[in-house]
Amino acid sequence: MKNKNLNLLIYLVIIIAGLWLAYSNLNKNPVPMPSPTPNTFDRVTSSPNPSSISTNSPSSASSPSPSASTIVYENQVTFSKDGFSPATISVSKNQTVHFVNSSSNELNLSSNPNPTNTDYLPLNIGIITVGSSADVSFSKTGTFGYYNRYNPAQTGKVVVR
Repeated sequence: MKNKNLNLLIYLVIIIAGLWLAYSNLNKNPVPMPSPTPNTFDRVTSSPNPSSISTNSPSSASSPSPSASTIVYENQVTFSKDGFSPATISVSKNQTVHFVNSSSNELNLSSNPNPTNTDYLPLNIGIITVGSSADVSFSKTGTFGYYNRYNPAQTGKVVVR
């Protein structure tokens, strides 16, 4: 009988120790998740930050220390409630166009033609949120149209010479 009680006590101690060990290690070493790697083709999506853009030359609108709202890029297209401005922009090969969404709605930028979007694949930026921007470098010459997928009547063109 003593032997049975001793065995039962040993089993209980083992079970309690196992549960305590499992519980204490439950949240000690969480498995890290891999960081997503963006597929950006020739574009970089960013806020207006002149230090991260090498091909555009920002110039301040009026203040000596420009904030994000006063930066104007050499090759900038601004999206507003009225559409893209300028509607047509001309750049040299290997230059970058800076697309800025200054409207109160998301912009879903895509290359022409609708719906295949195959004119210039890097123009298939997708969503640019309110107040954000995206850059597209043009590595070949030609005329490349684009539009807002949310309102296909809002269109623009990049002429690369």
